[in-house]
Amino acid sequence: MGKRPSILGDLNLEPSRPARRRTVKQVAPAPAPAPEPPTAEPPKPKVEVQHTSIYIPRPVYERLREIAFHERVKIHDLIMSGLDLVMIERGHPERTKDL
Repeated sequence: MGKRPSILGDLNLEPSRPARRRTVKQVAPAPAPAPEPPTAEPPKPKVEVQHTSIYIPRPVYERLREIAFHERVKIHDLIMSGLDLVMIERGHPERTKDL
């Protein structure tokens, strides 16, 4: 069995005629404004939070959406207020507003 013929060997890589060069008018780019140095903000202390999911009945969810819309707050804010009330009722000192 013989060696396979090279595909690259059959290619003609020489240009058949010289390519025409187009002259392009060189325009100097506009100088870019100097970037402002980034302001160093002090790092914010990380608040330790625990993620959790809750399942609530759809009518309750719809009512929460309505209340949040009218009070221009997020549902999360309403739930956090409810958690504060639970802590107060049971005499615990922790509050969500401390976060």
